[in-house]
Amino acid sequence: MEKFDVSKHWDDFLNNKLVVNCETEELANEFLKYCHEQGLKWCTEKNLVHKNKWNNYKNKTVYNYDKKYGGMVYGEINHYAENNYNYVISKFEGFSKSTKSLTKENIEVIYHNNETIVLIKCDKKYYRGTSKCNPEDTYNREYGFLLAYQRAKAKELGI
Repeated sequence: MEKFDVSKHWDDFLNNKLVVNCETEELANEFLKYCHEQGLKWCTEKNLVHKNKWNNYKNKTVYNYDKKYGGMVYGEINHYAENNYNYVISKFEGFSKSTKSLTKENIEVIYHNNETIVLIKCDKKYYRGTSKCNPEDTYNREYGFLLAYQRAKAKELGI
């Protein structure tokens, strides 16, 4: 099982290709807080930090973002491993200090046609992230923002 790295795995997580295992409730809380900060919610539209669902499967709990269900879902790791789903199972071990931003950011968002542009201003520098929708796909501003934001954030953090 590969360690979850937000700079490498976030897009796969948002595209429902990867599930994240949290072996402790503290790690589940940290991971769900990060997802909440990125604008994600449970598929029931409830806030992610309201209930972590960790006690249902304890150290075998996995989380994934599934657009089909309209948000975050959770399950038991063996269910994903034994049913030959095409998911990568990744282990969340916490964020390093360099991955998390504890300061408020100045963010500018531009929506143009099927493209989202996010500019993060930090220390008088701008970091740009973009997300463009295929013309045949339905444009989703929220999802476009999440992708563009993550790309800008990765540039800001140098990852």
